[in-house]
Amino acid sequence: MGSRRRAHGPDSCVAANLQHFSGKPWAATAQAALPQGDVRIFLEPRGARRLPSQSLLDIRVSKNDAPRRRRPHRAPRDLLNVLNDDAEESLATDNLFSPTNSCAGVAFVDPRRAMLGVRLELSADSLAWGEAPGRSTRVV
Repeated sequence: MGSRRRAHGPDSCVAANLQHFSGKPWAATAQAALPQGDVRIFLEPRGARRLPSQSLLDIRVSKNDAPRRRRPHRAPRDLLNVLNDDAEESLATDNLFSPTNSCAGVAFVDPRRAMLGVRLELSADSLAWGEAPGRSTRVV
């Protein structure tokens, strides 16, 4: 994760966050029907297989409004999953002998998307209606 502010010009900031996951470990199983009930049996050691690895890059660009404005605000723009990774996050079942969807992925990383926002910074001076900043009116 890192960020960078501009030395001159508008107050803006660019930040990036890179995450890499090596993939969730799993092992193949089978379901056996015994007189005591169904039992899940591991066919290989736990962690023998892994889901695909994931690399997620998120970028945020944020700009402060000029301080001369009466109500300063910040406008962040986020771009998530810039690399558009589509790796599986979980399996339907780890049962190799399941009749349907044997070891197929069911949950995936969210696709690339953008989020826009506005953050207002309010103070007691900015909430007074019709008054100049820094002045107060007293009724005696």
